[in-house]
Amino acid sequence: MDKLQTFVSLFDYAPLPMSYSPLDAAGGLLASFWNRSWFECFGYRPDEVQGRAGEAFGPWPDVSFRADFLRAVGFDDISKTETTLRRADGSLRTVIVSARKMFADDTILMVVSYEDVTEQRQLESARKAAERSLRLFQEMVESSNDAIMIVEDHHVMACNTAATTLFAMPREQLIGRHPGDLSPERQDDGESSFTAAVRHMERALAGETEHCSGVICAATAAPSWRTWC
Repeated sequence: MDKLQTFVSLFDYAPLPMSYSPLDAAGGLLASFWNRSWFECFGYRPDEVQGRAGEAFGPWPDVSFRADFLRAVGFDDISKTETTLRRADGSLRTVIVSARKMFADDTILMVVSYEDVTEQRQLESARKAAERSLRLFQEMVESSNDAIMIVEDHHVMACNTAATTLFAMPREQLIGRHPGDLSPERQDDGESSFTAAVRHMERALAGETEHCSGVICAATAAPSWRTWC
């Protein structure tokens, strides 16, 4: 079996979507052949496109970009870029396209691989958007004049500067405390501060909007009346 036959037999079963095209003496594509993985990825039928160049049936939305990319392909060096390709159903996919020229016997081939990274790029975009939203939220909380504490499992997990000012204690001393610990043992009505704090937190976790007032203790002052949740 000669080199070209060996390449073609391995090409069709490659796990990565690929195409190869024999070139004429001027470097033009004589035809293009696509492997099984490519048909599975892009949804075209072999009887419709096998042997036809990509510009003939539309997987490249920007044909001029395709031409520039293929012109840049040389021997040994791999030309690689990220672009958008069109599936048979019209949907667009983000694809890393890599190409190189190679010799197979007396034939020069253009070999191209197509790595679909659509989901990966969507996840990256969603992650960046979530990070931006979180950063904006953190900035909003930190710059607020209202004391804000984030409570998880009935304990303070984070707080803003206004909370450290209200309770007159550094952030590291507020973190980990139960909100009931930030008030005197009992409220003016005689109810346990711990019990009242738990009740209000449970209501908030159940989706109820809680507005309540009570007595809190700052580290350097006497107990004082505040709206505290």
